[in-house]
Amino acid sequence: MTLSDLLAAAWRFKVIVAVGMVFTAAAGFLAIQDRTVFWTRAEVVFLVPQNEFHPDRLAASESVIITAGAVAKSVLGPDPVPKYASPGATLVGAGVREGWSIGLPDSGGQWGTNFDSQVLAIEAVGPTREWVLDTVEELREEVRQSLQALQDDAGVSLDNRISLKASPAQPVIYGVGGSRPRALLMTMLLGGGLTLALVSVLEVRRTRRESDPVPELVGAAAG
Repeated sequence: MTLSDLLAAAWRFKVIVAVGMVFTAAAGFLAIQDRTVFWTRAEVVFLVPQNEFHPDRLAASESVIITAGAVAKSVLGPDPVPKYASPGATLVGAGVREGWSIGLPDSGGQWGTNFDSQVLAIEAVGPTREWVLDTVEELREEVRQSLQALQDDAGVSLDNRISLKASPAQPVIYGVGGSRPRALLMTMLLGGGLTLALVSVLEVRRTRRESDPVPELVGAAAG
């Protein structure tokens, strides 16, 4: 089918074309709506008590890492922790539009487990900057309360208690959204392509019907 044939077919089935244009325009309008979400990633660092045995409060300690993991589990509850192929994977990349996560950074990849830092990574993604900030602050407070309860139950003296440090103190919020012009262009191309494909199918069927002999005439010729 040549371009002129396609244009002629589009004119013959102009009602179909008009309906396709209406649906394509509606889909395009939906595609350019603002679907921006806001995301941040922050950390809570677990610090060992500074004394003659631990002069560096940031020094890695297996017991502190275990404590951080226990605190994260306390905040998360019984829900399973999703496992990603890369430690740099984010909630936004996983398609989450509203939610949060907390846990020890796992550098072991998809098939292994390796917790080598006494840090809890917090992620939050939501519809507004305020929602994200409030969620991070609530999670930090839950971490603080959980750690305090854990050390209270263990009878840890004040001088030997693990402390916390928020990093950064004020999380940086990022807006994440798609390209409106690109979404509109793809919608227009898809809608236009489907409409023309339907017109082509209808035109082929029409042409076949016109070229087929009429049954009555075939019977008369046979008689």
